[in-house]
Amino acid sequence: MDVRVLAATNVPIEDALFDKTFREDLYYRLSVFTIKVPPLRERREEIPYLIEQMLRRAPQEMTHGSGMSLPSRLIDVALLYDWRGNVRELRNFVTRAIIMRDPAAAARELEEKVAAMGSADRSDRPVKEAFPCAGIRSVVRDVKDRTEVQMIQSALDANGWNRRRAAQYLNISYRALLYKIQQHRIRPTPV
Repeated sequence: MDVRVLAATNVPIEDALFDKTFREDLYYRLSVFTIKVPPLRERREEIPYLIEQMLRRAPQEMTHGSGMSLPSRLIDVALLYDWRGNVRELRNFVTRAIIMRDPAAAARELEEKVAAMGSADRSDRPVKEAFPCAGIRSVVRDVKDRTEVQMIQSALDANGWNRRRAAQYLNISYRALLYKIQQHRIRPTPV
């Protein structure tokens, strides 16, 4: 017999080993090749492609045999949402949008979730350290993030928070700008 075992977890395995909630011998049997897949909220640029693929794979009975597409407003809002359930939650949402055949209602539903997410207490989220000690990659990422925030904030302020003009000024797509505003939690500068 030639057998391959693929195991997945949503628990930080190192923590589970330290807490003795996962058997160390089993870990060393399984950890021949480890793939870390970040959550969907950390790779939002994939969301439009995932939605397109899900629409393509939808049964013809659901789409009535036609090539269905979702409006850009819905995809823009999808880029802002955190997708705590990752791809599974996104797939359920796309399926619901196809079945309901009302993209405006689906967009409103998602906008309400984004608004609730923005107003909810974010104390459960990890706060980035001011000077990360995890190595040069994290230092470079931190500098890149700070520079990106400053450039976006300046462009938005210079254009009176008109996000389309700011996106053109920064030479990035409107969706990318919306994602970056959400990712860095950029707010208008108080006057």
